[in-house]
This record gives sequence, structure tokens and C-alpha cells, in this order.
Amino acid sequence: MLERFTDPQVLVLIVGLVALFVLILLGLVIFLWLKASRIEKKLHIFFSGKNAQDLESVLIEEKDRIRVMDEEIQELFEISNRIHLLAQKSLHKTAVMRFNPFKEVGS
Repeated sequence: MLERFTDPQVLVLIVGLVALFVLILLGLVIFLWLKASRIEKKLHIFFSGKNAQDLESVLIEEKDRIRVMDEEIQELFEISNRIHLLAQKSLHKTAVMRFNPFKEVGS
């Protein structure tokens, strides 16, 4: 079985395939390194500047705004429920009908 691999043509083929595989892996490593450096640059731009330290405060402010809005929504929901209960106690399907006991008198 080892005699097959001792043939010079087979050895050259195996070395060539390994070299091609290494080149493909090297290309992939370079591609991923470039992608990582681009992402790193974007993160650096995102987190740098005069408001870099304010990012946490912005998130806290947004959380507080969401909490206030949630409280307002709950209040509106309670008002809606009270209106619904009040509407159930009110008159339904009322109509005004004309009472005309004398057909010949009046209009």
C-alpha cells in the first residue's frame, strides 16, 4: 500500500493538493482578518466621540421612558375598562317614536 505513495508523480500530486489547501486556508484567514478589522473600525467609530461615555446613560434614559409609557398604557387600559363597564350599565338601543293617536289632526 505504501508503494503507491512512493511514486514521484503521486507525491507531487499530494504535495500540490496540500499546498493548494494551505493557500485556500491562508486566503480564508486573510479574508476573516480583513472582516474583523472592518468591524473593529466600525466599533471604534461607534464608541468614540464626545458621547461614548453617555451610551450607558442613553440606555438608562430609554429604559425610564419605556417604564413611564408602560404606566401610561396601564392607566389608559384601566380608563377603558371603566368606560366599558359604564357603557354596559347605560341604555341600549333606544329610539324616538312618534305617537299619533289622532290620525286626522296635525301633520
